Amino acid sequence: MKINQDENFLTRMDYDTFRRQTQDDRIKLFVEKNKKKITNNEQIETFNRLIEDSNRRLEANGRINLNKNQFTTTNKKYNNQEWANIYKQR
Repeated sequence: MKINQDENFLTRMDYDTFRRQTQDDRIKLFVEKNKKKITNNEQIETFNRLIEDSNRRLEANGRINLNKNQFTTTNKKYNNQEWANIYKQR
């Protein structure tokens, strides 16, 4: 349908708003109809997988931090005075 150009402005605007609203409603219905629906069991499996993944990442992060602490806490063989003497000799 086309808007009759001879009608007054308010009538044309009413028609335009109605047309846009119905178009939006049709688009919303189409989107809702075509959404992928998953069952409750699939939702539970998905969330369990996400929880397991986050736990695995936390454990890996903890192991990385533990290894970092082991490498950063090295025992020095020489104190500063001895190291300065060794440095001067070399």
